[in-house]
Amino acid sequence: MFHINVCLKVKNPEDIAEIRELLERCQALSRQEEGCERFEVYQSQAEEDRFFLCEHWSDREAWEAHKEREAFSRLYAPLVMPRVEREPHISTLLGGEGE
Repeated sequence: MFHINVCLKVKNPEDIAEIRELLERCQALSRQEEGCERFEVYQSQAEEDRFFLCEHWSDREAWEAHKEREAFSRLYAPLVMPRVEREPHISTLLGGEGE
């Protein structure tokens, strides 16, 4: 299993609603991809300009293939990434399979 968590902070408050919609679309598309075990997007209640992506992929190769799919290549990379500060964390699930 391959896990990545991404923290996003929207640069311009005027973009928050559109970023939220784009991330919801990315979530729906990503969940349909082969190798996607879990893909969740959260918006902070305390700071509405902050979003968190929690992704579980069957393996690193599935995650790498995700970068070529519509959710990442047509929505996330061109429309979201330029408008956010992004902090990705490849992670280990504690108490899980312990990669």
